[in-house]
Amino acid sequence: MGLEYLLRIPWHVQSEGFVRDFEEGARQKKRFKYTVRAKPDQWTWDFIGRAFQCPSQGHPGFSQRHSLCVSYFEGSINSSHGWRISSCKDEEFEAILRFLNPIFRPGKPHYCTTSLANTILMSWQQEYKVNWACFFAEVLSEQLRTLQSGRWTSLPSYLA
Repeated sequence: MGLEYLLRIPWHVQSEGFVRDFEEGARQKKRFKYTVRAKPDQWTWDFIGRAFQCPSQGHPGFSQRHSLCVSYFEGSINSSHGWRISSCKDEEFEAILRFLNPIFRPGKPHYCTTSLANTILMSWQQEYKVNWACFFAEVLSEQLRTLQSGRWTSLPSYLA
């Protein structure tokens, strides 16, 4: 799948202090001033791919219109959140989802979209080359967009 490096990253880091570091004006603090952390506009797919040691080329994901993953879940999908990971019938696929889903969907770690489940499934079983850097770029963009003082963020895990 090309995501082995992710096993080494401390994904549980969540801190309000990091939010303060990214508040308006804080991006130019001395410790970030000359680093790429202060310049999210330079976080290209290639840069992200190198940082997370994952593919930055390949398929950007599979549509939710494909029903590839449906047979792996029991019950029905929640139209607002996606598939509940605990409803996965395949132990190995469930373990993969339990690890990857919170990384790519930190706001809803217990629910996986059909699109993400299809993408993970194709990468895992069919060895389909996926542009995982594209997924990271979306997550990082969303995390930066929603930064607010007083709220936790999982952004530090991505910057560790």
